[in-house]
Amino acid sequence: MNSFYICNGREVHNLEELLEVLQVIDDGTFYHHVNDEKNDFSNWILGEVKDKVLARQVSKTKDKEKIILLLDKRVNNDAKRKQFVIAQIKEAIENE
Repeated sequence: MNSFYICNGREVHNLEELLEVLQVIDDGTFYHHVNDEKNDFSNWILGEVKDKVLARQVSKTKDKEKIILLLDKRVNNDAKRKQFVIAQIKEAIENE
């Protein structure tokens, strides 16, 4: 997966890092990437992360807080799923 480069020089490698960056970047930096003409975050999510649903959701808003909420929901749901699967694997190994 190719990284996303924020115009302030920060590099993003995954959705978790994108979420972290969006929580701290200033509005000018955000609006450089999301405005009436483009939504770089949505394009990167679609092209690199390959998450069509999230990309579509992100493309429908130009509000930084809404995008943060969408990413937070996606990242935390994935983390919970991973924890559940890991717990199931550990339990299966212990019960062998």
